[in-house]
Amino acid sequence: MSKLFGWLIANFTILAAAWYTLPIGFNMVVEWLAPYTNDYLRPTLVLVYAIFVDPIGYPLMAGVWAGALFIGGLIAGTKKGAVAVAFITFLTNLGLLAFSAYNLFKYLLAGGFSLTNIPPFPEGFSIAEVLASPVIGNVVDAFLTIGGTGGTSTGLQTLLVSIAIMLVVPLIIGIIAGIIGASIRPKED
Repeated sequence: MSKLFGWLIANFTILAAAWYTLPIGFNMVVEWLAPYTNDYLRPTLVLVYAIFVDPIGYPLMAGVWAGALFIGGLIAGTKKGAVAVAFITFLTNLGLLAFSAYNLFKYLLAGGFSLTNIPPFPEGFSIAEVLASPVIGNVVDAFLTIGGTGGTSTGLQTLLVSIAIMLVVPLIIGIIAGIIGASIRPKED
């Protein structure tokens, strides 16, 4: 039962923190396109931000994952439980991202959105701010590396390694923080 509560608290903490710390560039895209893309655009971008942000270049989300899974591990009470909470939390977030993205694309393909009805950029919209957002900036940099190498396999490997790092590091941070949380919990007699 304690693993369930740890998982719930960790998920809630990660999602709430990502929702309220969403970068300005992501918020600009949401304000621009949300009225035309159903209710799944913001959750999709929140989950992309929470899962794929480079924790080395943007330590806020690394701290969120560490804090949330530290608490999850503390609640779980055992090291095995903390690792389980970290894995299940990470997989839950991936599942939520897949669900949200699927519903967003389903809506887009069903005719609710077309290239002919894209609204003009709202006042204050900045392409530079969008491209400087944590996840988007890393992917753009990786694609520029591929273009700079003539599309060679080295550029593709750089992109794949970058995505793997963005995907795996939060899980590793969460596992370590969860184990620390479980380790400091007083053991019951």
